[in-house]
Amino acid sequence: MKLEKIFRYVSGVLLTLAALCLLTAFAGGAARASEAPAGETAANTDILNVYGKILNSHGTGVGDVEVEVEVNGQPAGTGEPGGHGKGGGLQSAEDGTFQGRFSFPAGSLEGAAIKITAYKTSYARDSLVIDQDKIARAGNEYMAKADVTIKRAAGPAFWIA
Repeated sequence: MKLEKIFRYVSGVLLTLAALCLLTAFAGGAARASEAPAGETAANTDILNVYGKILNSHGTGVGDVEVEVEVNGQPAGTGEPGGHGKGGGLQSAEDGTFQGRFSFPAGSLEGAAIKITAYKTSYARDSLVIDQDKIARAGNEYMAKADVTIKRAAGPAFWIA
């Protein structure tokens, strides 16, 4: 039992480090053609990086979950290409991980309420509000980690089967 706890702790630390490495790699990448030069971007926009994992009640990652990000009650959009999105939306990968990068007007993320909502067919829609003390900030870049657990729901597919 003790060995299982150690393994769970070490795997959690490694997953967190891997996520931070990915975020650092994406944040430090070259500017896209549609983006303004780095100097202008830093002065005119706030950047929100959101990442995490969608889990089921057994602690296993759930893939293809639709992930919505709201800031002060307004949808944050679909994020920039390069996240786990298909067709522009933010979705979790097979292992349940997701990541998104969103741009906002300068100053709009200071003290903002950030809400992550996860939904997949046959699962109940669940949300998580991220407290300001759980959001890391460096200049105009904000980073938030959100692990959301979703529960099975008896929807139409359950009754048809």
